[in-house]
Amino acid sequence: MIKNTIFVCSPWAYHKEKEEKHLLIWPDLPRWMIVDKELYLILKLFDGKKNIDVIIDIISKKFKKKPSEINEMINKILPTLIEYGVVYKKGEKKPTSEIQGWKIKEININVTSRCNLQCKMCFNKYNKIPIENELSSEEIKKFLDQFMEFADESALLTITGGESLLVQEKALEVAEHAKKIGIKTVAIITNGTLVTKEFAKKAKKLNLKIMVSLDGANEKEHDYLRGIGSFKRTINGIKILVDEGLEVMTNYMVHKDNFESLKDYYDLALTLKVDMARFISLKRMGGGKDKKSLKVVPIDKLLKSTYELFQDHPEYSKLTGVDLVSIFAGQCKLSVKRGWCGTGKTIMLLDADGSVYPCPGHILPEFKAGNIRERSFSEIWLNSPVLIKLRKTYNVDTVNKKCSKCIVRHWCLGGCRGEAYQSTGRMDSPDIQCKALKRMIMDMFWLLAEHPELGKGKINLTI
Repeated sequence: MIKNTIFVCSPWAYHKEKEEKHLLIWPDLPRWMIVDKELYLILKLFDGKKNIDVIIDIISKKFKKKPSEINEMINKILPTLIEYGVVYKKGEKKPTSEIQGWKIKEININVTSRCNLQCKMCFNKYNKIPIENELSSEEIKKFLDQFMEFADESALLTITGGESLLVQEKALEVAEHAKKIGIKTVAIITNGTLVTKEFAKKAKKLNLKIMVSLDGANEKEHDYLRGIGSFKRTINGIKILVDEGLEVMTNYMVHKDNFESLKDYYDLALTLKVDMARFISLKRMGGGKDKKSLKVVPIDKLLKSTYELFQDHPEYSKLTGVDLVSIFAGQCKLSVKRGWCGTGKTIMLLDADGSVYPCPGHILPEFKAGNIRERSFSEIWLNSPVLIKLRKTYNVDTVNKKCSKCIVRHWCLGGCRGEAYQSTGRMDSPDIQCKALKRMIMDMFWLLAEHPELGKGKINLTI
């Protein structure tokens, strides 16, 4: 370190002190840090006027430490501060952190719109396609070949529906082809009621991941959402999958009436010996918009309760990584300008009739970008007016005044854009849980400072 070098600290937009720790946020970099009182003062002294010697002298006197100790500390932390863009040499251009280029990371394919259940909260509840109009496995495989031009090397393919196992052979054929052409991670979502040993054996050979919807820790809670008798059949399906050695993830949709059963859900997951237990919050989309039958748990309350649950029960740790706490922790660790969640940019959905949509939360006529039976996927993805408008509209720096001024916008990403639109009818609407989401992110910053191990997800999934 050159002693007479003068450094500048980019001014932070937010500061909060708690127990002699300081949370600082730079939304335009974007970056956040929680620092102790010594580093906080050092950052304040990087004012573009004082050189390192002067700063060392001030700090050593303030905290009654040897100048050599302060010098060593600054030498140790300065490269990281420069790398983060928080500090730069006077006269140099302020750094920024933006993602350069983009590829599709999450692709969802509805292999059928049919389902053997009638779930209250189904996001696809009002999007039924005539059976005779559904894509064949050959059509989907041809699409996948075209898709690879735009695929990220870590792309996740999720095969879903409807109920994917109503067309087991098609689902497996699509999965096998995806693996063959280089998609490393392929998952099948199912309600678990139609799982057979034959299917499990075939899925095991293809090394597929299976996500099973399990929306209650007991028969009453699960069947309330998915229909009488579904819980027993789902549990039986999970047992078959586990017995065959598949990687199994359960998914629990949290609402007011099953929120208090999260502990029982994790105990059940341990008993079933699944690999991962996921939970997400009820979204106001599709059937979930019915506020009479289903109530949302505020997302910051959900975070606080489940974090405490994990702290009290370390035995659950082996099941985490894809739950809401882990996903948001991972999201808050990132410090790059991502714009929004990626819907229509790094996320997409192919519906059972060949229609292309930005994501599962946008299966509405006004968001249909095109149909692969009529145009090539490349032409749709690059030139669709629907997608061009969406990509321009959804950027959190410009989507609306509230988001553009928010200090956590590059971690919040504007929330779920599909839920915001379906709840308000406006593409530029803030997230419907905007205040709770902001509180949750701020809480997560403090949690990550104490527990940096949070957010080490096992698979790339969005909320």
